Amino acid sequence: MSRNRELVPEGVYHITCRGNNRRAIFNDDEDYRRFLNVVAETRIKHGFELFHYVLMPNHFHLNPKVADFQKLPKIMQSICHRYSLFHKRKYGRTGTLWEGPYYSNLIKDDEHQLMCGPYIELNPVRAKLVEEPEKWIWSSYRTYSGLETDQPVDIDPFYFPGSNQRYEREEYIKTVAAWSKIKSSLA
Repeated sequence: MSRNRELVPEGVYHITCRGNNRRAIFNDDEDYRRFLNVVAETRIKHGFELFHYVLMPNHFHLNPKVADFQKLPKIMQSICHRYSLFHKRKYGRTGTLWEGPYYSNLIKDDEHQLMCGPYIELNPVRAKLVEEPEKWIWSSYRTYSGLETDQPVDIDPFYFPGSNQRYEREEYIKTVAAWSKIKSSLA
């Protein structure tokens, strides 16, 4: 199935892909680590920035900035194909791992990007896997909150524009907490 994608130079995207029949694509820590390694290796090979991500048991969200818009399909093909091969070998699976092609949404303005990070990182809270985003270790939230430094994340300049990272980190944590309260009151 072919999808028309809005691709632009220096584009920032919200990308998601789900396991076939909504089945788990990550069953243990090794699976999550392997996927992050594939993302990190693909970042180096294809040269894109990754601002935010979350890995959920049956899907993932990525928020990359891709300088050469023609590379986005190659990037996603590489990530999904390489992880799929690992998963099939490990679990003796056949057939497709993914429900379909990845979904991508071009981030068209600053306001949309400012909402994208908290939306992505609050997925485990909305899914009731954890009560607070910092408890989900498979998310870029841990980098933004200062809990981890070795994730494949490029700090989003919308949230960290200056040199006072301590203050900006505290502001980010407050923003995500406020966004969490707003969303939970609407549910």
